[in-house]
This record gives sequence, C-alpha cells and structure tokens, in this order.
Amino acid sequence: MTADANYSVIVSNAAGVVTSSVVQLTVTIPPPATVNGLTALANGGFQFTISGTQGQGYRVWSTTNLLLSPVTGTWTLVTNSTFGSRPVIFNAPGTGAVPQRFYTITEP
Repeated sequence: MTADANYSVIVSNAAGVVTSSVVQLTVTIPPPATVNGLTALANGGFQFTISGTQGQGYRVWSTTNLLLSPVTGTWTLVTNSTFGSRPVIFNAPGTGAVPQRFYTITEP
C-alpha cells in the first residue's frame, strides 16, 4: 500500500514567518506476512510456510497462555529473521520437546 501527501513547513518567530516550498511525501507499507500450508508432523509438531516482502523483518512468538499481553513483552521469541526471496518453512516442535502450543507472527 502506498500513501501520498503534500506538505510544507511554516516557521515563525519574532522576526517573521517563512513558509517552505511544498514537497510530496510517499509512504510505502509492504503487505503483511501470510501463513500457508499448515501440516501436522508425525512427532506431534507441525510445519507452516511464512511468506512476506523480501527484506521485511518478521518474528515468530510462542506461549502456553493466550491471555498474556503484550505479545512482545510476555511471549517467548522463537524466530527473529528477515524474509528472503523464498518462503520460510517454520517447524514447531512436538509436544515432548517444547510445551508452547500457541504461535503468532509480528513484523517489526
């Protein structure tokens, strides 16, 4: 998504007022990450694919308690990386290895 707007700056003090020329500011927001291909694994874990804009950072968090908030201060950070040219395959361990069963993805 892209948003454009025109801006100028007005500066004033006891000596007077000056207005800058108008410039256009463009803000580009990459589309959010998507999750596809959730697959149950034989060990009780699961696997999914995360896709996003190349160069955009992402984080995968986990918890056993969905009521904990905020995610970035109370959940466990599992992965902190950047999207490349291919989707990322994330493997969540089986229940015997790690008790966390809830996951979320954030983009810093």
